[in-house]
Amino acid sequence: MVIAVAICAGLGGYILRHENRNETNQSKAVQTLFTLNLPDPAGANQALLQWRGKILVVNFWATWCEPCREEIPGLGRVREKYSGKNLEVVGIAVDSVTKVREYAKEVNIAYPLLIGGLESIELARSLGNAAGGLPFTIVLDPQSRIVFSHLGLIQEQDLDQRIATLAY
Repeated sequence: MVIAVAICAGLGGYILRHENRNETNQSKAVQTLFTLNLPDPAGANQALLQWRGKILVVNFWATWCEPCREEIPGLGRVREKYSGKNLEVVGIAVDSVTKVREYAKEVNIAYPLLIGGLESIELARSLGNAAGGLPFTIVLDPQSRIVFSHLGLIQEQDLDQRIATLAY
């Protein structure tokens, strides 16, 4: 019995230290996110810092990723629903400027797009996407804390539920 209690206490301490380390690493990754200046499809550099203090939905995507393409209309509708409620949706493309520009015109994407290139996969990993897959979405609260992350196709209603608790 004493051994079992000791093992549980040790395991609990390990898990707590591991979770704290992950939170610290993600906090540093969020700080890095806000230092970025990435080009938009028109070639103008955009500072992610301009959206600090908002509820920020960051979606890592690519034009060649079918689930990414499927979730774009829902991301636009969520942005529209919460317009005026301190929210922004930003897509960071793991792609080339030319492909993003062409695709954005074709489907009329209704939120800011930035070109992160392949380097943005490492940023996504540091934000909690251990697999490095796409699409990957995070939601930051106005204090720049990650309150939700999702790897894979995000359903509009799931994202809406997460944001509804934050929007004011």
